[in-house]
Amino acid sequence: MTLYANQFALTQNKGSLDLNMNTNVISCRIAQAQATALTPGMPVKLADTASKVPEVLAAGITDEIFGFVCYNIKGNEFAAGDAVEIAGAGCVQVMEAAAAFAPGTDLMFQVSGTKVLTQTAGNTCIGKAIDKSAADTNLVRVFIDPIRVTAAKLEANIALPAPNLTFGVASHDYAGAHADWTLSAVEAKANVLVVTNADAAGNIVATPTAGKVYILVNTSGQIITMKAAGQTGVAVASTKTALLRGTGTDFARVTADA
Repeated sequence: MTLYANQFALTQNKGSLDLNMNTNVISCRIAQAQATALTPGMPVKLADTASKVPEVLAAGITDEIFGFVCYNIKGNEFAAGDAVEIAGAGCVQVMEAAAAFAPGTDLMFQVSGTKVLTQTAGNTCIGKAIDKSAADTNLVRVFIDPIRVTAAKLEANIALPAPNLTFGVASHDYAGAHADWTLSAVEAKANVLVVTNADAAGNIVATPTAGKVYILVNTSGQIITMKAAGQTGVAVASTKTALLRGTGTDFARVTADA
């Protein structure tokens, strides 16, 4: 490329930086393990070395990208051991398009030809297009944002731990009688209610908070009805367990006695 002293602006070069936003440029070195030369605009990843100077290798389309090789007027190829400037997240770099895309498109890297194109599933997003690409080989500015991971890694990162299904339990011994068991505020927070030792049909009286679910375990020897004060409620037979829910006015059955 020819540069003219009196031109108003520099011609765009692949790998050059633009828009005065480029504070995250890091001086690195090409790792000895890099067999082929790197060129401006190529994505790199950190090499696993003990060097005090960050060392980089060419990145693949599914790698977690550290940054991109910057344009250098002194040369356009960087071999193993060479010093190189790497543009990181937040920089705006001129890259070569492999196809047409609109401004704002999420982009990925294409190894062949060192170009960028619309991101596809499973490949690392390198950032967003600032300029429109009309066709292959167009030079466009890209806002570098490689802090997005591959789909597989994202899935691993958001995997949820096994839920803790331990429920609070409240129990009541009718003590050979059948007076109503009115749940206290603390007892009402439990999810499992266990009743024992009734001499006749009895009741559990509780606030029927809408959506609140109780598991009633009836080992009382009698039919036990769970209800709101003044309501009909749901009767659960002796030696049976049922899932009940509050409706706001009374309790309703979710499951049959089992």
